[in-house]
Amino acid sequence: MPIYNPGWPPNDGDAYPLIRDIAKYFPGSPKMKVSSTKRNGSADYHDFGNAVDFYDAYDNDRGSRNMREFARWLWQWRGYYLELIHSTPFADDNGFYVKLGKPVSAGFFNEPGDHLNHIHLAMSHKAATELLAKLKAAQGASPKKSSAKKSTSRKAAPKKAAAKKSYTIVAGDTLSGIADKHKTTVGNLQKLNPTITNPDYIQAGWTIRVS
Repeated sequence: MPIYNPGWPPNDGDAYPLIRDIAKYFPGSPKMKVSSTKRNGSADYHDFGNAVDFYDAYDNDRGSRNMREFARWLWQWRGYYLELIHSTPFADDNGFYVKLGKPVSAGFFNEPGDHLNHIHLAMSHKAATELLAKLKAAQGASPKKSSAKKSTSRKAAPKKAAAKKSYTIVAGDTLSGIADKHKTTVGNLQKLNPTITNPDYIQAGWTIRVS
């Protein structure tokens, strides 16, 4: 996993529009909202246009769980980040803290504290550009396959539409269990859903393709 450390300050251009777009690839629901981007005079990554703060609209336990799932999803690409900061109120995790691409303890940021109600993500422009391209390429794999099928037989269009099935994950599901239920394999499910990079990590509420 790449680790980006452009130094301080980053001085490689405003990254916050790209960081904001990265969040759109989160497969969970609901999508995160943005509470802060560039703010002059803050003497941090926000000041240089390299940070975005995300939050969930539900200001309760549900919102806390939604933010935790978003932070878990972001954790996969921690090597790209200047900072990732999110504390949770739950006893079964230790929060999500990254500095210059490497995990750090909560104490590094004096947490838990200010980041219980939002997720702070900071990236250089270069790192945000590369990660966004990676996510776009992964999501673009499935449409290419479907367009190839359309070119082989126009008459079979109704059957092809019926063949594209989706499934909404419920609590207790595993990717292997879903694969067995739909007579496919874990590998095929990951090909149909490129954003699932870790077969051991899926979340209730996600809607995935199964064929």
